[in-house]
Amino acid sequence: MVIEGTDLALVSSEARRVRLRPALTRRFRYPRVVTSHPSSPPPHPPHPLEPALPHVVIEEALDLGIASQGVALSATRAGAEILKVVDLYLNRSGRTALVDCVAVEEGRSQSFFVQLSQKDRQITVRLLPATDPEKTTGVKRLMAHIARQLLAASGGGRFGKTNLQDFLA
Repeated sequence: MVIEGTDLALVSSEARRVRLRPALTRRFRYPRVVTSHPSSPPPHPPHPLEPALPHVVIEEALDLGIASQGVALSATRAGAEILKVVDLYLNRSGRTALVDCVAVEEGRSQSFFVQLSQKDRQITVRLLPATDPEKTTGVKRLMAHIARQLLAASGGGRFGKTNLQDFLA
């Protein structure tokens, strides 16, 4: 009987070790990133009368990697308005770029990214939705300024679909 009790004790301690072992060898997993607070309301679709996001399509553009070199890092001031192109980031494939921009209007500063993406022979200039600045005239002027520089550097392209006609003239 003592031997049976000892055997049972060995089996139970062995079982404990077996149960603990997977927990010790389990890899650490990073916690999930929550993009919005659980109590915040879900994003609503845009109102049908709300204007579309500002964008410009440059057609017959050769290469975004080459055209993006024509985007000058600059700052312009007109009265109380300051528009600044801070930096440009091009991905490894050369098909997507982000332009870091700052627009200061009426004492209010907005930092945002303009996304440049190439598909076939078209370059699309649009706001990066993650930054979502207020679509003021300064933001639209800055986007049009970048689009004009890309057009000049793209080698014979033309403006296609856009809702920034007033700012491209």
